[in-house]
Amino acid sequence: MTNPEWNQPPAVHRELNEPLPLWVSGVHAVKEVLRAKPDHVDLIVLVGRHPSHRMFIAMAREHGIPYTTDEARLPEFLRRKKHAPVFARLAAFRYTNPEDLWETVRPTTIFLILDHVQDPTNLGNILRTAAGAGVQGIFIPRHRGVRVTPTVAHIASGALTYVPVARYGSLQQLIQQLQERGVWVVAADPYATEPWFALKANRPIALVLGHEGEGVTKTALQLCDQTVRIPMVHLESLNVAASAAILLYEVVRQRMTTA
Repeated sequence: MTNPEWNQPPAVHRELNEPLPLWVSGVHAVKEVLRAKPDHVDLIVLVGRHPSHRMFIAMAREHGIPYTTDEARLPEFLRRKKHAPVFARLAAFRYTNPEDLWETVRPTTIFLILDHVQDPTNLGNILRTAAGAGVQGIFIPRHRGVRVTPTVAHIASGALTYVPVARYGSLQQLIQQLQERGVWVVAADPYATEPWFALKANRPIALVLGHEGEGVTKTALQLCDQTVRIPMVHLESLNVAASAAILLYEVVRQRMTTA
């Protein structure tokens, strides 16, 4: 069986702002995209018979978006995996310029920095949690890391419409550039001496989460303002998406209790 991720061109051949065609699937995800950014959708495909179709037809007509029941309009890998009653094709997905994110830093800013996270499922879940926690942007590497794919978009369930994603070339430079703008950079590290609730959230903050197996690179850890650990009883570490959720909502908790 062909992996759907193989149907997208390799990240190394794309420039930072080159459009990336993207399909979003599922009732919730398509509804969120149509509600938040209908101008990004250029086609809706309705599959089979489903109670939600009447709603999507009405939304498509309201926004002047073409819709069809012709499943041949879906890419081959989606025709083989008709797991959803509705699909939306985005005219283009553009990564945000990193400068556009760090130039708008304010006291309540929360950023996430992913250090060579590989699994699209993890990125999708992180995006969904980030949208819920009010993250202003996620930074992912241009090379040797996961990128935004149909799998990511499906798992994120509409979060891509709320959380900008930027790609960086050098993690060390990114950390230094954020620090120059007053952002407190905190890395998750299982060997840190401070627990996760010791992170300092009373300022603009960027949380750094590492590769699923290797964690945050040592050079990046040395540059961070603070490292924190999530205590484990039997295992070495949590899934990176679970770690992101714990740290993000610790930031939210601290800010809610001190507001």
